[in-house]
Amino acid sequence: MRHTLDTLIDEYLSYIEVEKNRSDRTVRNYSHWLNRFARWAAIQAISTPAQITTETIKKYKITITHLPDGKRLQKNTLNYHLIALRTFLAYLDKRGITALPKQKVVLSRTQPKEQGAPLAAAEAQRLSDAIVTSGEIGKIKKRDAAIFALLLHTDLRVSEVVSLLRTDIRLHRRECICKRGATYHIQILPSDACETLRVYLDERKDPYPALFIRYDRAVGNRITPNLRAISLTPRSIQRIVSRYARLAGIERTITPEVLRRKTLTERDR
Repeated sequence: MRHTLDTLIDEYLSYIEVEKNRSDRTVRNYSHWLNRFARWAAIQAISTPAQITTETIKKYKITITHLPDGKRLQKNTLNYHLIALRTFLAYLDKRGITALPKQKVVLSRTQPKEQGAPLAAAEAQRLSDAIVTSGEIGKIKKRDAAIFALLLHTDLRVSEVVSLLRTDIRLHRRECICKRGATYHIQILPSDACETLRVYLDERKDPYPALFIRYDRAVGNRITPNLRAISLTPRSIQRIVSRYARLAGIERTITPEVLRRKTLTERDR
């Protein structure tokens, strides 16, 4: 059977949507990046994975790097295209379809992002005040306060925060259990953070194990009926942090990483 790129890309997109449970946005992005490659490949008379070589990837990188208006594609954006290709090639390998090994698709080096200064105690207070006065409703406000409590009082990465389960919070011991690789780490929580988490967890009457879940404002603060979207994503938390930073009137960029690298407040010492 002859596997064409167009057919295999369609099958891969269905796979990440149904089997891997990726978000609609992720599927749209991967569709854009992979179909862009397929259109370019067709012009090069490449219609099957077996025809893709390292030289093919080099030529494609050169082509999409130089935009029609004379500008150059940012390296981060270029890498999005290449990462999509790598995961697609890994999928083909899993199916036993002859294709270029994903390791042959080399990402472009990017400059590390400059990290912002740690959060000052006054800024932390302004963020806390912004949550209280935001006008947000019910469980969303309590959930967001709990997110900030963990980000401010632990060294958890945002990817670790979204992976937490309700059972990972042990309020009677003031502990948060986080898995990193094959090992578990215990984060000790201050009493204020424990109280914020308790208030949030007391509101949770749903059966879902994830610690932080989505709510649909359009239907009265109920849990979204889309089971694929129950848990918050790292991007969701980034948006939540940015929103409250704006409400707090903080002009510099505040990210979850900035909160994680906070300076100690008096109550933390």
